[in-house]
Amino acid sequence: MIVAHNNIIIGDNVTIGPGTVIYDHDHDGNGDYVTSPIKIGSGVWIGANVIILKGTQIGKNAVIGAGTIITKDVDAGATVYQKKDIVKNERLKKNV
Repeated sequence: MIVAHNNIIIGDNVTIGPGTVIYDHDHDGNGDYVTSPIKIGSGVWIGANVIILKGTQIGKNAVIGAGTIITKDVDAGATVYQKKDIVKNERLKKNV
């Protein structure tokens, strides 16, 4: 889903995964919108369920991993992902 109240520029050959949302605005708490443009460079790959927030720029050929929240600029060619908690279940060994 792309919601633009200002300006969102998407370059050529950009892949956007399912469930991704791109917002060039947010609310100030009084019901007014605060906007800032977003620029996504050519060749960028955006995984599933990514959130891209206002005022960010993603450089050419960057890769954004699934589930990542973009709040700052991403350099060209960079790979960005959000570290997830890892749940590790260990079985207790019984003395038989």
